[in-house]
Amino acid sequence: VLLTTREAPGLLVELVRDGGAADSHQRVGVGSPFYYSWSPDGTRMIWQRNTDRIDIYDIETGDVIETLAQQPGFFAAPAWSPVDDRLLFGERSPDGSTTNLVIRANESLVTLAPELEGGVAFSWSPDGNYVAYTVDQSALFVVDAVTGESVARSAVNGVLSFFWSPDSTRIAFISVATPQGSFSADAGTGGVQAALAQGRPGIAWSVLDVETSAVRRYTTFIPTRDMLYLLQYFDQFSQSHRVWSPDSRYLLYSEVTPEGDPVITLLDVSGDDSVPLSIAEGFVGVWSFD
Repeated sequence: VLLTTREAPGLLVELVRDGGAADSHQRVGVGSPFYYSWSPDGTRMIWQRNTDRIDIYDIETGDVIETLAQQPGFFAAPAWSPVDDRLLFGERSPDGSTTNLVIRANESLVTLAPELEGGVAFSWSPDGNYVAYTVDQSALFVVDAVTGESVARSAVNGVLSFFWSPDSTRIAFISVATPQGSFSADAGTGGVQAALAQGRPGIAWSVLDVETSAVRRYTTFIPTRDMLYLLQYFDQFSQSHRVWSPDSRYLLYSEVTPEGDPVITLLDVSGDDSVPLSIAEGFVGVWSFD
């Protein structure tokens, strides 16, 4: 759990174990910022703290067992492979001005995308075969996680956040809504919050097919405050909060109606034409993993 307290500066990470009558919690780290990703077996975490170090924390020993030699580049959340011990992160280039998107596997580094200029956000496909990334909310790129070979990309820029489907075949992404007949969805820099603050007409869901690069564009909406927060830090939240249904058919999100009411909305993305369905009042919702 990521926390803030009045008595301690920065962000805190606490491990909480629900043991019934013997539940426990332990503070394991402090940093500002502080991003983390679990190993698939739940025994270790990779941390990116203070924008100046990347650590591996071991649950059993209760300590940092390794600090990576690489300096963090311009990114937020690191990502442990969902299927094995590969680590995905951004390495700062030798001159300090760009970021190399890299995977560490068996103590060696593989560069997927070199010298990226600007803030980089990335995510593993659930099967561990692909990596999706954006640079300064540009286009959405998908590359092979072994070779770095290009697999797919979105036809538009302005991708503000994105989420892999559980079956690893599609990626839902958020971009700024554009007038009918307009092609570009470029929001510039600053993310979702900045785009809405500029008076844009909301944001919109699209779905990228990884095999064909085809994009289906869906509904426009105004997010609730909690949904906005999730979208703003999606590279961290996508590792724990599911917007996709387990069968890779529906998206779940929260929006504000024209009347000003917060609702939880379900969107079927199995076809081209889908009418969003409001299923409950509320500020944020997520799917179970099963």
